[in-house]
Amino acid sequence: MRLNGKYLIPAAIGLMLICLCVLYFVGRHDRKQQAAEAALSPLPRIHEVLKNGKSVFLSGEFIPLLAHYYSIQLPTLSEVAGCEDASAFYRLNREKRFSALFLSTRPASLKLVRDLMESPLWVLSEVLPGGYLFLPAGSPAWSLPEPGYWLKTFPNPDLRSSWLIGTAAALIPIGRSSDAEQLLSLAEAIGRKKSLIFATRASLDASRGDWRSALRLSRESLHLNHGDLVAEMIEIRALTECGHSDEALLKARRLAEKEENQETLFLLARTASAANSTQEEIDSLQRLVRLARRHGQPLGATLTYLGQAFARHGDRGEALRTFQEAIASPELTDAQRNLLRGVMDHLMQGDIPSSSLPALPSTQSPTNNSPGNRP
Repeated sequence: MRLNGKYLIPAAIGLMLICLCVLYFVGRHDRKQQAAEAALSPLPRIHEVLKNGKSVFLSGEFIPLLAHYYSIQLPTLSEVAGCEDASAFYRLNREKRFSALFLSTRPASLKLVRDLMESPLWVLSEVLPGGYLFLPAGSPAWSLPEPGYWLKTFPNPDLRSSWLIGTAAALIPIGRSSDAEQLLSLAEAIGRKKSLIFATRASLDASRGDWRSALRLSRESLHLNHGDLVAEMIEIRALTECGHSDEALLKARRLAEKEENQETLFLLARTASAANSTQEEIDSLQRLVRLARRHGQPLGATLTYLGQAFARHGDRGEALRTFQEAIASPELTDAQRNLLRGVMDHLMQGDIPSSSLPALPSTQSPTNNSPGNRP
């Protein structure tokens, strides 16, 4: 079809208007999405805490996201990496005298979160999607708000659903399952974010050891949203716990290829171990070590697992070298080092103690000199 000349300009204008409308609505959607993400981010709350100008302890992933002028109030990344448990944190706290702690929901932070929940010196003051705020003893402790609070604070139903689900997800790993259950019920009543609700309920059931229900709910979540990382990880773990280790290992491989991070690689290693695939367990742990080196993250726990995998595989030399490196990791406690030293003594031949082994090189390549890759 050919347009008559007199219709060409109106047609072009009409097409341009259509394009502008599409761009407007796409941009509006993007702005709404960005606004929702900003509202769920813990960073605004962290900025509020830092306004007092006093020293604040943060999980390592938050520190690079903050302006440089806050650095005087914050510990260094290496100091944070050495605080995986309460005893290491208290040593640093005696020096820094923190006014508040904001810890993330990532697995690396959860040991310290749980330890501090038992501390007489700190109070869990707030729980929100992505983090936990601890304040000195005497501060108000967090408790579940009245249901009307959520409607007043988050009148937008999508945002309210996301906040309820995200807070529930943060409550599950610290043992507040009853509170998490109430928040998920409130989210279900809104009728939004169904895949997220299924995934979070799967996580809740997994925390209770109900793996069959966790498997069913994770699959319902994935049916609605194939890309839900949390649901995929719970499905893999549930398959392993329900005795389907081969299927779990296949899915864990695919997930680690699609999304390589600490959580997916550790899950792959754990799944490989359950499926008696020791070499694959070693490979995934070595990838995890390289990733941790690249980002300056603690290595002690991962090296311990890797040494155990080498020992099960019959590679005594690599097991000993890996345990040596684990012992040198600053975040391990003296008790953990003594335990590893006992394992190493057991692996030594004859009556020669492991303390007689030559020292490891003091400097290591960030990526290419992990255990198992030495010449």
